Amino acid sequence: MAEASYRTSPAAIRQGALPVQNIGAQMPLRKSFRAAGGGVYLLSMTKLLGKAVETMRGLPAEMQDNLARMLLQLAGEDQPVLQLSAEEEASFDESLSQAERGEFATDEQVRAIWAKHGL
Repeated sequence: MAEASYRTSPAAIRQGALPVQNIGAQMPLRKSFRAAGGGVYLLSMTKLLGKAVETMRGLPAEMQDNLARMLLQLAGEDQPVLQLSAEEEASFDESLSQAERGEFATDEQVRAIWAKHGL
């Protein structure tokens, strides 16, 4: 029989949730920490998620932060709205105007962009 362990998400811990039982080796334990109330919480991570995190460590800081925000959003933790620079806002407004006018890239233009980036 598999060894029992306990796990919960950091967001749930901040909201005062108690750990839940996790039976099985599907989510091997990686780290533990002591909560403010004195309890010890064990966190788990799949091998695939661990590999993804390790891969992301080698990326530039801005890209790491963007990926972290996406993961947190997918995990149900709301993220603050990002502020666009004046240049980004102008580019976005121009893109919306082009769409309103029906000005879209042709299939050939899209394929050229994909090829340029190896996609």
